[in-house]
Amino acid sequence: MIINDYITMITGSVIWMRDAEITVNEDVGSACVVLYRSGALGRTDIVYMSVTPRAIQDVSTAAIPNSDFDDTDFTVNFDQNEDETMACVEVYNDEVEEIGLESFSVRIRRTENRNDGQAASGLPASIDNENRETIVYIRDDDGGFQLSCPNNRVSESISTVTCSVERRGPATNPDTAYISTRNGEAKSTEDYEALSGNSVTFAPNVKSAPITVKIYDDREPEGSEDFFIILAANNQGGDLGQIAATITILDDDNSVKFVRTPGTTALTDAVTVSESAGTVRLTLERNANGLPTGETTVRVSSREINPGDAGIASPADGNGVDHTDVNIDVTFQMGQRRLDIEIEIQDDDQGEPQEAFEVTLSDPRPEANNVIVYPSLVTVYINDDDGGGGDDPAGGDQGGGPGGDGQGTISRPAIVGIGGGAGLLVLIGVLGLVGCVGLSRWNQARASGPRPPVTARRQIRRPQVLPPPSYRVNEPNPAYRMNSYRTPQISSVV
Repeated sequence: MIINDYITMITGSVIWMRDAEITVNEDVGSACVVLYRSGALGRTDIVYMSVTPRAIQDVSTAAIPNSDFDDTDFTVNFDQNEDETMACVEVYNDEVEEIGLESFSVRIRRTENRNDGQAASGLPASIDNENRETIVYIRDDDGGFQLSCPNNRVSESISTVTCSVERRGPATNPDTAYISTRNGEAKSTEDYEALSGNSVTFAPNVKSAPITVKIYDDREPEGSEDFFIILAANNQGGDLGQIAATITILDDDNSVKFVRTPGTTALTDAVTVSESAGTVRLTLERNANGLPTGETTVRVSSREINPGDAGIASPADGNGVDHTDVNIDVTFQMGQRRLDIEIEIQDDDQGEPQEAFEVTLSDPRPEANNVIVYPSLVTVYINDDDGGGGDDPAGGDQGGGPGGDGQGTISRPAIVGIGGGAGLLVLIGVLGLVGCVGLSRWNQARASGPRPPVTARRQIRRPQVLPPPSYRVNEPNPAYRMNSYRTPQISSVV
């Protein structure tokens, strides 16, 4: 992997939780939170988790242990070479209509490491104290309204944020909900357009309706700011009810993001490369709307996709099999706006389907006025170039089969309906018949006309026998070790 000169090597293990909060329906069965590990992965780390009720002011009431959720403490393991795991807590479904959200906390209490599954070895993994807890909100599903905001973290340049008001339970009668907004760090008229008791009316059997809040873009570095959406079943003015959603506006006036592929508007991005390309280049951009000042550091990490997340693609293997793993810090120097990274792609001689892995940005530093904005995740698709990449044996990058890129024009001849040796015999017979017809016509022409002089005959060049081709197979570098990188290079500075 090629990167700029400014990287920080990670020693030991660091464990943290991916999400500050998640929201689940009470009929979900289990609420699962994601834990990440970086650094020394060649050992087993045991993580001790605690589960406690917790109310969030103006947002939720505390969930009731053993009635709304299982509050039993438990452990999860990171096995050798694992950098991600999940911790799940059982959520109980009742038939009682509850107003607003209920919540509990899932927290990393402590860690312990083992080198062989039995004996403790060395210091325990470090815990990222700022990311050691996830608040789980339980949404009642026994009646009333709920608000769904799948994209509740938006860049200020995205113009609008859209949520939907959803009816729970039977929807046989008409009904009306009311929406308002409340300032947090984000202020109405400056950062977003306020709503005040806006009505959302439902006809019979209609269960969902969209609402849109306008976001204002400015040119001032100000960090992330929140505002709140209030949902109620009556319109009495002022605060209509409990907070149903928190919207975070991500400032993009002093930030770092992946440069989006031209023409795309998705919150994530994707690139496609051939496995023979050697590397895939991704560009990071800082502070698109102003002059970059000071230094900014972010963590760049690769991870395996979950099966099914990337469509028909299969998860690509790291550890130098399909690509080189990445888990490093990169630093923009003062005045530096863009920075390229290149990740090694391994070439082999095996036919295989399209594969994919993800590259993410996280942990911006210093925290003040430096945030990750969309797109902060890129999916890298690797196209096989050895043939047989898809269901059609003529696939691969150069063919038109399902495993190729669809650009090929050369296809293999096939004898339809005749298998194996019988097809070969028919093909030989056809070629023999064509040869006999040609020879007969040549003899007729020779007999009907004068024989050309010897000097007029063409010199027929015999085909040259070439030596068999040789192939070079890239083998994983035996000197490769986790957290061991080649001497970094600056690819480009804009």
